[in-house]
Amino acid sequence: IETSMQGTKIGSMPVTIDTDPMLVGLMPNNYKILYALYRDIYYNDPVGGSAVDLFASLPFGDFNIGGIEDPKILQVFNENVERIGAKTLIPEMAVDQLVLGMHCSSLLYNKERKMFVDVMPYSPENLNVKTLPFYSQEPIITATFPDHYKNALATQSPRIERLKKLIGQDVFNKIQQGVLELDPMTTVYIPRKTFSDTDMGVSYYRRLLPLYLIEKNLFRGTLVESARRQRGMLHVTMGDGNEW
Repeated sequence: IETSMQGTKIGSMPVTIDTDPMLVGLMPNNYKILYALYRDIYYNDPVGGSAVDLFASLPFGDFNIGGIEDPKILQVFNENVERIGAKTLIPEMAVDQLVLGMHCSSLLYNKERKMFVDVMPYSPENLNVKTLPFYSQEPIITATFPDHYKNALATQSPRIERLKKLIGQDVFNKIQQGVLELDPMTTVYIPRKTFSDTDMGVSYYRRLLPLYLIEKNLFRGTLVESARRQRGMLHVTMGDGNEW
């Protein structure tokens, strides 16, 4: 260093500033890995997990539908709420939006009965969201169905046959094909948006992620050291062969 500094003024040395985003080079730019980390924070971080539980459970309690004067129409709405389990589904949708940055599901409509019979939620890892350059238009969402879903629905079972009649053979065929472009008319897509030019949701834990990565390393190191302290201590044996 002394040799390289000879004849050089400190004021003329170039100043370099790291202008890369914070996590560049620290972790892969892979959404599947990010979703796994966000789920890990929810399950194991006592502050982050509890905060999401409060936000997702406190606002959504028991509710009644009002404002409908026709009792027959009101009955139809109440039956749909009970059928799809909306009272338990809404808090889970809030958890999806906060932890993963989005909730996406399809409402399954039975044309013969003229009613919604169920909801099919999607994991963000299996979605491809393409943003359109129009603010009022829904994005183009393509869902990919994992093999274990296709294998489960291909099982020879009386229950599967009843589901085919209830949900419709078309839905089963599309799942077996493996890829499906979601219809915006029957798709529930709730992203946790930040900027106006994107439809991709951002997790509530995004700002917590750098601190979580540091905390995870400290936790693992502390856990290893605590395990080492529990085992026997290694001592040096000394002697001349006869007496030790």
